[in-house]
This record gives sequence, C-alpha cells and structure tokens, in this order.
Amino acid sequence: ALRALANSLSTDAHLAVPYQGQVLYLGREEASPSSVFPSIVGRLVPAHCTALGKVLMAYLSPGERRDFLAGQPLEKRTSKTIITLRRLEVELGKVVRRGYAVDHEELYQGLTCVAAPVRDHAGEVVTAISVSLPRSRMTAARTERVAHEVIRTAKIISSGMGYRAA
Repeated sequence: ALRALANSLSTDAHLAVPYQGQVLYLGREEASPSSVFPSIVGRLVPAHCTALGKVLMAYLSPGERRDFLAGQPLEKRTSKTIITLRRLEVELGKVVRRGYAVDHEELYQGLTCVAAPVRDHAGEVVTAISVSLPRSRMTAARTERVAHEVIRTAKIISSGMGYRAA
C-alpha cells in the first residue's frame, strides 16, 4: 500500500512510529530514486515539526502527550517550525478535526509533508504514514488531494491490521 501511494503521487512515502518522544522511520517507499526527503529507515526526527509526529501526538490524551514530549525541546528547525506548546496544541486539534497533518516546511525548508493515522484492530493509532513533496508542487487544492490519497491508504493499512471503522 505504501509503494502504491508513492507511485500514485510520484513521490516518497514513509511509515513511522513514536519512539522516546520522537518519530522513528520504519519504512520508506520511493516512486523513483529520489532526494526529495532525506529520510532513512531507523532515523529519529523531532515529532513537533513533522506531519508524522503531529498525527502520532494528536491522538494521545493530554497526559500521554505531556509524557511523550517530556524532555524534548520544541527545537526550531526552520523559520516555520512550531516552537510553543500552545501553538502545537492548536495544530494538533486541527489534525484530529481534519484526519490528517501537514508539515509546511517545518522540518526542512522547501518540503511539505502530509500524514494520516494508521489504527490497529482496537482502533488505537499505532503508526502513521506520510508523503513528502517539494513546496513548489503544493497548492491548497493539491494538499487536499494528496491528503485524500494518504488517508485512503492509511485506511487500507488499518483494515489490514484488523481495524473496522464504526
């Protein structure tokens, strides 16, 4: 499913889990050899400035979120990185309402990422998937279309894990 997503959007697709207050990349699929996003399977990145991290944090309870972020400074990676807890909380609320997260050049300048949650058989968000595209390829309308594809793929993976939407 991740490979099909990468191919359908001609970009890189990723799968990640939360790990020690950060995001751990477990999978990467490329539509073709790419240098769009310098992700490496096994690499850790800050959660607060990635679409994957925002998805993974958005579905935690406030206490779980505090524990997850404990000791993790909201480090500024670009001029667009969210660096206050208040603004991050607002952003995470948007993630839950929309069903997806967007990172608008928050980790890397010139890169937009869109992520959606993957749920296990009990409905818990256990991982997330994302795609990365150069900012030059993204408009508001394109972001919506990309989000639709990422959500659709996340639902396919969730279904394979036994999740059944109510």
